[in-house]
Amino acid sequence: MNISEKGKKRYEIIMQTGLELFLEKGYEHTSLSDIVAKGGGSLASVYKYFTNKEGLFAAIMEKNFDDFCKDLDEKVNLKPSKSLEEILYRFGLLYFDIFCKPYSIALSRLIISECYKNKELGERFNVNIIKRTCGILTKYFSRDDVAPHIKEYDYEELALKFCALIREPYHLSGVILGEDINLSETQKEKMIQSVVDLFLHGIYK
Repeated sequence: MNISEKGKKRYEIIMQTGLELFLEKGYEHTSLSDIVAKGGGSLASVYKYFTNKEGLFAAIMEKNFDDFCKDLDEKVNLKPSKSLEEILYRFGLLYFDIFCKPYSIALSRLIISECYKNKELGERFNVNIIKRTCGILTKYFSRDDVAPHIKEYDYEELALKFCALIREPYHLSGVILGEDINLSETQKEKMIQSVVDLFLHGIYK
């Protein structure tokens, strides 16, 4: 869709206003009229860019997934000179910081709540939420200089399991119980290192 500069600004305002209201009131209790009343513009613009409320919600969530992956991709150093243990440790720290911050917890709570009620949304975001956010690590495992050092597992499955070990139970406690994640830097670093050790070496002495 070709959008003018004025249209881009209106598009961004709708997206930001929609996100704020969805987080504040929930998807079900936020109407397109609420979004227009707060952000300005018209319902015609919302329908033009997003078709309906579900389309707007999907666009907002997908942008946040893209921002998450971009942030992770820009910060993690996956140079071949780094050892697998160091790469996993660095990735784990960044993944935890991004995925377990209050904003990410709030987004996850919103998505889980609405996807439970709407199967189409659930199917759409099941792939995005988990697989896309672990995609950087999946690609790393499959690299020619890394793959020979890894047992013959599915690389995507490995990435998913590593990310799950990093974020839980902290992320789930935040989403379900509303608990704050209060790890000191030392505690966080120790936790990440223990996950990397468990992931690479298992539990046998």
